[in-house]
This record gives sequence, structure tokens and C-alpha cells, in this order.
Amino acid sequence: MTAGRIAPANRKTALIDRIRALLRAANYISFVELRQLNGFRGDLRLHVEGNENLIFWTGISAEAYEALSALRAGGEAHFEPCSSLLVYLADGGALSLPVAKTARHFERPHWLPVTLCRGSSQRAQVRATRDT
Repeated sequence: MTAGRIAPANRKTALIDRIRALLRAANYISFVELRQLNGFRGDLRLHVEGNENLIFWTGISAEAYEALSALRAGGEAHFEPCSSLLVYLADGGALSLPVAKTARHFERPHWLPVTLCRGSSQRAQVRATRDT
């Protein structure tokens, strides 16, 4: 292994540590902020389990999904719906999908803007699938 490179087995751990650092610095983090982390971008879509058309974010890596899942499973973080799109507008990004104002089943893909927040919650489970 060369200096400055992270072994594949350690990528998820390094990403978890970077996300933890962001959570320590802020009460919530948008996906616009998360996608700036090295190793976060990929070809997965994060969505509500059982409802692939209710999308939290697109373009995340498998390591990012595993890191977010580990943080959620450990009670360190959870997803919370945004009360306003201003969070994403202020961070300079959004998905080009219709916005879901409520968490319900949709026939076509809709974006449910959420932030990653500190602590645990019993909200919906999430899954990742390949972007199409």
C-alpha cells in the first residue's frame, strides 16, 4: 500500500469517521455536504425500503450506504425530513425530481429531502439500489 491510499477494508471506517466529525460540528447534514466527502459519490440511490420511488438522494457509493447504515444501526444518526427546501438551496444542491411533500407511495420517482441528524429514531428503513 502506498502512502495516502486507504485500503478497501478501511474505506467505510474512514468515511464513518468523517461523517461523525461532521455530525459533531452540526446538528444536521444535508446530502450536498455529504457528497463532498471523499468516497461518498457513487451510483446508488438511497430510498425508503419498500418504496423505490421515494428517494432521499442519488449518486452515493456502496461505502457511503454502508457507513450511513452503520451509523443508523448504532443509534448515532438518523434521517429527518426537511421542513423546508432552504437547507438544500443554501447548501447549493437539489435533485431534479418532483418534491414529495409527504412520505407516501408514488408511481414515479419523487425526492423526499432529508438531513442526517445526530441520535436515533424509529423512522422508515432505507435501502440503496443502483441508479438507472
